Amino acid sequence: RRASVCPPSVMAPPHSRALGLAAGLAGLIVGLGLGLRLGGGNSRESANSSRAWARAVAGASAGSAQPSTASAPALLHPQLAEFAACNLQEVKSGYSKGFQNGQTVPAPLRCPRRNLGGRAVVDLGLKTGVETLAACELNATVYAFEPLWKHVADVEAGLKKRFGDAAVSVLRLEAPEELHVLDSSLAAEGTTPPGEAEAQVRLREASERQPAAFAPSQLQAAERRMQAARREKICHVTLVQAAAGAVPGWAQMRVNSGWGASLVDRFNNRQGDKTRVVPVVRVDAIVPSEGLDVFLYKVDVQGYELEVLKGAEKLFASPGRVRSVWSEVWETGLIKAGTTPEAYLSALADKGFACFETEARSQVLAGSKRGC
Repeated sequence: RRASVCPPSVMAPPHSRALGLAAGLAGLIVGLGLGLRLGGGNSRESANSSRAWARAVAGASAGSAQPSTASAPALLHPQLAEFAACNLQEVKSGYSKGFQNGQTVPAPLRCPRRNLGGRAVVDLGLKTGVETLAACELNATVYAFEPLWKHVADVEAGLKKRFGDAAVSVLRLEAPEELHVLDSSLAAEGTTPPGEAEAQVRLREASERQPAAFAPSQLQAAERRMQAARREKICHVTLVQAAAGAVPGWAQMRVNSGWGASLVDRFNNRQGDKTRVVPVVRVDAIVPSEGLDVFLYKVDVQGYELEVLKGAEKLFASPGRVRSVWSEVWETGLIKAGTTPEAYLSALADKGFACFETEARSQVLAGSKRGC
């Protein structure tokens, strides 16, 4: 499902498409690139995803107060020319063929490589952590969110091996004991898990009684280390072992080694799959909303993207604070989460972002000159 960035004809399955967003200020398209990656689990779903994307662009464009037809391409192209040049060079050299599915570094972190000392990256959904590692190589401070302890442990080990123990802070929360029965790794042997309805009741009651929240002292200590790293213009990563969302609480995540993990994707709920109880926190509860220059906001959460965006309202409140976004758009996951690609793109447009292609010649998406 994870499509690669640029160009998909070499680095991704044919049905995947790389798309982008650039931050807009005062009606002008400015800022860096963002890839909206479109993919599906099979050819039929991929075709549906492509059609959904076309509908989303057309629908969101109609209601978006973006630049005129004449101004948009001229403003976008100079800022994206470096990405296009980098892509072309990688294709000619064969370097891009080395990327694995789900392992592609977003173009803003590699086209060209730049020193991000003093700036921040927000990485939502890690798995292998390739984006976090790439940002750390560029001396960014990274707020990295991942709910599954196995992925967090692997990324933590990789960061410490490459950058030393002092480069990482880890924030963890323990699930309430009454929820252990819902977690394949915590439930007592021989325990029969409750049905779906009862599980949801337990999660809701636990979330109301004990919302997922880190102690202020934990957050303050981690942020002091981040601020010190920004002053010194070196890398530091705050690894947050939690899912990001709009409402803090507890959720049951379905995990399948072949398809990833999701809070909303019942497609993963097949024989042999595992379940995990994970905390859900707002991005705004971890990432400071003042005094931060966010170079890249990357999100790949299998359909939960709009809920994550709702939990980052303070971060996006000031135009220009988030310079670029790199996001997956997966129609099936978004629908299972109760939303649509149209709604997600409209929400981004409302925050001043415009869509464009990153894969070929930095053209505005689908012939639309009005962005998202």
